[in-house]
Amino acid sequence: MIKYILMTAIKNTRGFIKNGVSVFSDASKGIYRHSFPEIESIKSEILNKEFGSFAEDRKNMISDRKMIASDVRKVFSEI
Repeated sequence: MIKYILMTAIKNTRGFIKNGVSVFSDASKGIYRHSFPEIESIKSEILNKEFGSFAEDRKNMISDRKMIASDVRKVFSEI
């Protein structure tokens, strides 16, 4: 009985490792089996976006930081 359990554990571990190596290999080659709409929209935004200027990126980062600070203030005021 112990031999059966041990062999089953080894078989399952081997399959897990094989699957992990296969998935990692495909991902490193840019091959993904699952496609989610959110990922596709981000991918298309990145690939189709014209190169923005540094000033525009900085402006967006400052705006994001202000919105995050506002959200944090709201949460702490509710506590």
